[in-house]
Amino acid sequence: MARINGLACFFLVALRLVIGWHFAVEGYHKLRTHQIGKTATNTPWTSEPFFREGYGPLADWYREMLGVSDEPTLARLRDRAGNWPWIVRHEWMEYLTELSNHYGLTAEQMADVQAAFNKHSGPMMAWLEGRAAPTTTKPVAWGTVDVPQTLPARLDEYEANKERIRAIQQSEQTEFNKDVDRSELRSLKAENARNLNDILAEVDSRTVQMKKAVFEAAGLTEAQKKAGPLIEPPPPVRPIDRLNTVTMWMQLVLGGLLLVGLWTRLSSLVLASFLLQVVLIVPTLPWVSPPPGEMGHYLFVDPHVIEMVALLVLATIPTGRWFGIDALFQRRAAKKTFQELRADRIRDSLRQTAKAPI
Repeated sequence: MARINGLACFFLVALRLVIGWHFAVEGYHKLRTHQIGKTATNTPWTSEPFFREGYGPLADWYREMLGVSDEPTLARLRDRAGNWPWIVRHEWMEYLTELSNHYGLTAEQMADVQAAFNKHSGPMMAWLEGRAAPTTTKPVAWGTVDVPQTLPARLDEYEANKERIRAIQQSEQTEFNKDVDRSELRSLKAENARNLNDILAEVDSRTVQMKKAVFEAAGLTEAQKKAGPLIEPPPPVRPIDRLNTVTMWMQLVLGGLLLVGLWTRLSSLVLASFLLQVVLIVPTLPWVSPPPGEMGHYLFVDPHVIEMVALLVLATIPTGRWFGIDALFQRRAAKKTFQELRADRIRDSLRQTAKAPI
């Protein structure tokens, strides 16, 4: 077997250090964005856009498992609960129940609350059911134009754009280093994102107006106000949020382990597995548009694949024993083994001396 010379060892250790630095800094930066919070210049990092844009063999499975698919949002806007739209029945009416139970509203107060509620629930139901067509700002070649459009029509347009996006992504027209259909793809994605965000913003705006009107109509007494504000339960923690936390700490911790040379083989293997999943979610295919912000042109092999292969190489070589904390444990284990071997030899010598004839 060929031996690795000193220069090769040096560059393999250097490879481990630069990859460890990359992951440690990336993990720290992502954690830092959450420590700072939402500001005008900072947005907490999330992997949700990455999974939404994924088109590889694992993309759909991850979207469903992590709850980042738009299907629940579309169902929330379209589903019904008996004669009521789902939002009005399971969100708005439940708010009335929570308000009444929290403050102990009287029958007279509930009548005023119901009257204020009806003024907002009627237009909301008409909008959700497509009986009202408010004006919608749509982009055109010469700018924007306001057109009346019902909510079901906007959702149908959203679904049609999704089908067109899927058709472009699965088509082989977008060839390597050519810009066929990519401008249309970007335009469709931007239009869909803007359309759905505008719809959800409209839902939130109408909900806030309803809650404000209902609360004012309740006319709380001083005794009722002592119950304090109605605190709505926080939104449930989504699987994507848990994954974000695991990803940030994994990159920081495993990158740090590569830097200090501790458990380098295991750390390299775990990070290589992480990059393999990234590649399977967003592979570099010649007929697929690259993700937003991607620089350069790649054919099946991109920086993720290169770094993954480098990590697999590091997983097979004990670089931590050449330079790192693993070397200290190795020396300690070797010293202990040498002492045990010496003690065994002494014991064997004493046994032979005792058995020797006098």
